[in-house]
Amino acid sequence: MNWMFNYFFKIVITKPGNCRNNFSVFLLIVLFCSFTKMALSYEPKDSVSKKFPEVLVISSRINKSPGSEFSAYSNINKNALEKLGTIQLSDALQYIPGAFIKNYGGMGGFKTLSLRGTTAQQTVIMLDGMRINSSQNGITDLSIIPTDLLNDIEIVRGGNSALFGANAIGGIVNLITENFDTNNSVHGRFTYGSYEDLTGGILGKIITPGAAIDAYIDYNKSKGDYPFKALEYGETETLHRNNADFENEVFSIGLNSRPGFWNYSMRAIGRISDRGSPGAVLQNNVENAFARLKEKELISTSSLSWLKSENNIFSLNALFRINDYHYSD
Repeated sequence: MNWMFNYFFKIVITKPGNCRNNFSVFLLIVLFCSFTKMALSYEPKDSVSKKFPEVLVISSRINKSPGSEFSAYSNINKNALEKLGTIQLSDALQYIPGAFIKNYGGMGGFKTLSLRGTTAQQTVIMLDGMRINSSQNGITDLSIIPTDLLNDIEIVRGGNSALFGANAIGGIVNLITENFDTNNSVHGRFTYGSYEDLTGGILGKIITPGAAIDAYIDYNKSKGDYPFKALEYGETETLHRNNADFENEVFSIGLNSRPGFWNYSMRAIGRISDRGSPGAVLQNNVENAFARLKEKELISTSSLSWLKSENNIFSLNALFRINDYHYSD
């Protein structure tokens, strides 16, 4: 055992007759002699050596998507969604690094996602591995997807067009609804806030020996007429946001089954939405004061996969989608 004792001292010679300084010199000499004696009397046996066991820490990131090992990856599981208390998908994705949510106002306003500075058209939104971006404008409105329906959210940032098709320059967001809980359960949620913001949902699951069946109903409503100040010809007036009401109903039923090496899943999501589409407030003019958008949508996904081995998977996916949009002004 190696040891070392260091002691630094300084002796100050003062003029005779200064008792206080002479006492300080005497005290320093006594302390020096005491520490020197202690250092010379030290023996290694006086110390107790203890060897602690080696602690090895290995960390690996969670990545469920093969092929994206070299991309920036984030995951939000069911427990995290419940702790965040999110209602809409846009509320959960705002915590992801590199993600920017464009919110066009209120609960009923359009909400789109851009990753790493790209546009919403360059970000792919997938439901259980299948693309659900609009075929009309290439974007997905995040305000219409409730988080209670999701079991996992995978976010892959960076260019992935080679793996996920065109317009995946910014990245992809995969919404996973599959759930293989072992117990039957019923979950409910109800919230009410200012401007008549009302949300409610109920999710029920039935677990059988060979399959899991779930059904979900969600209802969102908001008046959205919050006040704001506007300058009208030199005078400040308090106006209310007109035609900003929003009503959205979502119905879903899902089936997951894993008989042996086979995995079959089916999900059907229906949505009915009615919202106002307010525009900008200009000098003595409110744009789109009567514009409305009514939507009806049905999305059905089916997936059949066979796990032949750890590195060989045969998968067959199908997506059926109907959109009915009516815009009036």
